[in-house]
Amino acid sequence: MRPILLCLFALCGALSPAQQTKLGPVRFVAPEAEFVSWSPDGKGLAYSIVEQGGETKAIGLYDLSAAKGQQVLQIGPNQKVTSQEWLYGRTAMLVTLSEDIPGGSKPSVLLSVWALDATSFDARKLWSQEFLKEQEPTLEVDVSPVLPHALVTLQAAKTTSYYVVVQGAGGMVFSRDVTTAVGQGSGFAGWSVDGTALFSTLASSDQFSAKISRALGNAVQDRLKSDEGQGVVFVLGDGRGDSGNRASVPIKLTLDSSSFKFIRIQPSIPMGSSVLECVPSNGALRTVRFRGYHESKDNPPLSEKSLFSPGELKFSNSIAGTQSLWLTPNVKNPTSGTLVAAQAERYWMAPNGQQVAYTYSGVLFVRSIQQ
Repeated sequence: MRPILLCLFALCGALSPAQQTKLGPVRFVAPEAEFVSWSPDGKGLAYSIVEQGGETKAIGLYDLSAAKGQQVLQIGPNQKVTSQEWLYGRTAMLVTLSEDIPGGSKPSVLLSVWALDATSFDARKLWSQEFLKEQEPTLEVDVSPVLPHALVTLQAAKTTSYYVVVQGAGGMVFSRDVTTAVGQGSGFAGWSVDGTALFSTLASSDQFSAKISRALGNAVQDRLKSDEGQGVVFVLGDGRGDSGNRASVPIKLTLDSSSFKFIRIQPSIPMGSSVLECVPSNGALRTVRFRGYHESKDNPPLSEKSLFSPGELKFSNSIAGTQSLWLTPNVKNPTSGTLVAAQAERYWMAPNGQQVAYTYSGVLFVRSIQQ
């Protein structure tokens, strides 16, 4: 026991131990884990098993309530993961794959959409289709902020088609209604207060292209939100009509902090006006009165946060640098905390603040936080 006590004494030098927080046992999740992400409710954990070359060879899920997990989807040598999106209201994830198909007179690619369940640990193929590479096919997944439901946009050969992952991820269907409406001038406006997809002519790409260009010229950009992993939101224009360089409608743009791509364009729609709503169960469109957009609510500030603390590990005449992981009060300069791991490389705090995942030598572990 003496070597262990000496090690802990050296590790605890930077912060004083705190007793107000109790941690659950260390639970092993997976080896060689990368690209770790929490489900929105903090009950599920997703991770990728990555080869030395950086390619994903498997995706695994971990169920916090059952304290078990496993690899759910194996990735073939010609396959690439193109997106991973957690569904809301269910511990399940949508994954899109792209697979090069050898042979044939022209190179082709197979696109597919999978639903991975963190409770049953099933992987179900919802949809797949083969395309010529020259058609440049792509898939884009937009998940509802409330429902276990998603809108999937397929672009290939300069045409756009829309599919719907029905509520509960029980299947994926082609939406002729949405595809036709967009072809006739409507566009995806955003998610309603009920978590359904809305379409309107006010969101057509032709209308927005001119307004965005004008707004980006001289409009004041009000930075509303800048959270790591959640992008940056700007509001361009004030909705007072065309005057000078102001946008005629307020345009909310969400940008990815790493690539600065437009993720969402949300037009101003008068309350009570007619819009088209996509039915989550079958992908059909129906006319409804606009009752407002869904407004994402930020999680309340966590009472505690995780941080790394450098230190030294001493045993006999040997000294080695360490990076221990601590749970501390959510203040600017904490002086006390609870030791999570004596050595860690990376960590991911759950959105609900009730779990923390971390890696050591590539191995993924998780601990619950008991207030």
